[in-house]
Amino acid sequence: MYDEKIDEFYGELNDEIDIELTKIIKESSSNEIKVMPEININTLPPIKNASVQISGNSRHPKGIESVTVNGEYAGAETWGRTIPLKEGNNTITIIAKSKTGEQTSEQLVIQYIKPIDEAGVFITFPTASDEHKTKNVLGRNQFSEKFILGMDEEKKYITIPWNGKESHISMFCGTGTGKSTLVSSISLQSIFQSTPVVIFDPKDGWGISLIKPLNDILNQLDDQKKKSIQERFKLTNQSMNGFDFSKPIRFDLDGKDYEIKYNLFSFDENVLQKIKGAKEYRTPLLNIPNVYPFPEKTERENIDRFRDACDMVATSFVGALNLKGDAAYNSEISSILQDYHQDKKSFFTREDFIEILSEHDPKKINKKNMEKLEQGVERYCTANAKFIARDEKSVIPTDEIFNNPFIEENKIITISIFDIQSIGAMAEQDKTKIMTMYSSSVTGQIFDYINKKNPPKGVGYKIGMPKVWLIYDEAHNLIEEGKSTSNNNIKRIMQEGRSLGAFAIIISQKPQNVDITARAQAKNRIYSEVTWDSISRDLNVSDDIKEKIRDKVSKSKKSTKMMTLVNDENPEGILIYPLTSPQCILAKTDIINLL
Repeated sequence: MYDEKIDEFYGELNDEIDIELTKIIKESSSNEIKVMPEININTLPPIKNASVQISGNSRHPKGIESVTVNGEYAGAETWGRTIPLKEGNNTITIIAKSKTGEQTSEQLVIQYIKPIDEAGVFITFPTASDEHKTKNVLGRNQFSEKFILGMDEEKKYITIPWNGKESHISMFCGTGTGKSTLVSSISLQSIFQSTPVVIFDPKDGWGISLIKPLNDILNQLDDQKKKSIQERFKLTNQSMNGFDFSKPIRFDLDGKDYEIKYNLFSFDENVLQKIKGAKEYRTPLLNIPNVYPFPEKTERENIDRFRDACDMVATSFVGALNLKGDAAYNSEISSILQDYHQDKKSFFTREDFIEILSEHDPKKINKKNMEKLEQGVERYCTANAKFIARDEKSVIPTDEIFNNPFIEENKIITISIFDIQSIGAMAEQDKTKIMTMYSSSVTGQIFDYINKKNPPKGVGYKIGMPKVWLIYDEAHNLIEEGKSTSNNNIKRIMQEGRSLGAFAIIISQKPQNVDITARAQAKNRIYSEVTWDSISRDLNVSDDIKEKIRDKVSKSKKSTKMMTLVNDENPEGILIYPLTSPQCILAKTDIINLL
């Protein structure tokens, strides 16, 4: 049986082709029965080369005189011939002639698509509405420079610009709705379009949810962690097949070769021992902000912006030290940051800071406060010695955790996952505060690095291209509404990152607890199974449009597998079936026939 669908997409014939034509014609002038020759064609191989071997057998009561293929003699009872193929459709005519003169013909149409070099890697995802049938080719053709979020109810792809359209993304969805799974797919779409990703993971699963095969990884972990991860995957109907980042993944984009580097940073001994390549990442004690001078602002305005950034870092740092009378130390720490920025330092280690305190102008920090600061820093560093760098040699260079090939002029694109749960688990002080401090410190390093580095001319960078996507899960703990000490560099990214090409995705099941100014910066908003009261004040639209959005949000639940997207292109909201887990990696020759 001939399968036209496979012929159309793959240029192949079905594995079992048995075309048998037997024609019997009874002459009206006599009782003689004329028997026509049979033509039986053997199973054809997949059409991957510029030629195909056609073979088979023919039968007739009086014997077969000849079989021709495209006019060339191929044999008799058993026959075969190699036919060269041109690109496109090829018609192949087979004619069998009996020894008594009867003749039968059969035609095949074989499509040959010239393969492209095996250099590229493509990824496919099903959607929640059609998990095992629909495959999406990401980052190519109509999906170039876009993120596919899923499909609407009419099976139309719903996308947002890969560059964020100068907007961050907020994903406020309840537990088990698939938000982490969707962000996994967005992350992969980003790195396969040359943009690195940094993920801050506060719970089990993120660090290995992209690694293939997951079951092999799970078998290496302890039973409690294994069960926790399995339950999360089961809740979201997520595939256990992901991507194998334990070896280099190479692909091409616009004719250039790239390689993905995967980083997993954790302080969990079980993870460090069992997962290949996992390592610790110690942060500096304190990052000195590097504020990009906006050309449209005056010099005075840019100086004020830098001072405000120092104030923000100081407030967060002093809060983490748990000193009584926090406010009294904020201006003193901010003053140190501003002074030492002139020395082009980008961060302080514990040793740096203690030395600086002892040398600092006593008119700016009195002796009593200096002693309390030293004691606070010593307590903090002792309690968190596991992840605070003692000296500069202990700090991993920023370009190892975040590498953009258009900045460094190389082929490496990084995806880095920070297991901040492991930090909270070992913290002797407030768990949330330490996780926030750590995440803020890493974010600050990346933010300042982007500030200092500009893409060299001639490397293919286009204005508006994102330089990094930063993903914050459980954002209500990291940029909590009403707690200024939590806002630090994560809030900075939300407020100023877009101008530098640093975009963020904030994820939470408690949107009302996420800092309101950070929420306002996200113009691509995704909702599922959240209360209307928790999101309504973020929507600055008329009452009638709000009602339309509210109706869609009410339908967005894990039971329906639906989410609501609200942005400039969909101001009234649109219901989508989001992408689920990655299913496979396909080379160019495998995917080209699906385009």
